[in-house]
Amino acid sequence: MNLTKMAFTTAIGLLSLTIQAQAQNLYHINFKGTCQTTNEAGQIVSTQINNKTLIQEAAAFAGETNVTSLTLVYHFDAVDNGDLITTINTNGVAIYTNLALLIPEQITNGDETQFARCVHIFTRESLAAGPEHVGHGQVNGRLLRNGKSIVQGSLLYCELPSPSHGMRVCNATFHLAKPLSP
Repeated sequence: MNLTKMAFTTAIGLLSLTIQAQAQNLYHINFKGTCQTTNEAGQIVSTQINNKTLIQEAAAFAGETNVTSLTLVYHFDAVDNGDLITTINTNGVAIYTNLALLIPEQITNGDETQFARCVHIFTRESLAAGPEHVGHGQVNGRLLRNGKSIVQGSLLYCELPSPSHGMRVCNATFHLAKPLSP
C-alpha cells in the first residue's frame, strides 16, 4: 500500500473517530493565517483564519451552538503517522478534525531534544474527496532545559469548495501554548 493510500485510509478513519483527551499529547494552539478565494465579481479576496474561525467551522459542522465551550488543540501523535488540529468540547472529546498533519518524514537531533517534521495536510473536504493531500507544512520543536518545549509550524494548503466557501488557498502559522490540563 503506498504512502498516500495508507495516509488516506488512516485519515478517513479520523472523520468518525472520537478522541478522548490525553493531557500529555494535547496542547493549546495559537493559529493564524490567511485564505484567498474569489468573490462574486471574480476578484481575489483575503479572509483571516484563526482559532476563532476554526472553532466556528467546527461548531457549524457539529451543530454546536455554544462555541465558548469549545477549544482548538494540537494533538501530537493522534494517529500512528501524524498529528491533528482538532476542536474539542469541555469533556475533552474531539467534535471536529480541522486539519490532519500526516508525517511522511521526520528528523531529530542526536539527543532527541529537537525535531523537524515535513507534513502532508488533509482537510475534512479533501478526505471526503479522495486520498490526495491538499498541502504541505513544516513543524519544528525543541525541548528546553527547564523541561518546557517550543513547537511551531507553517502550513500552505488549499481548501476544496464547501457549502460555506469556494476553493481557497491558505497559508498559516501556529505555535503551541501550554499543555491542556486534564
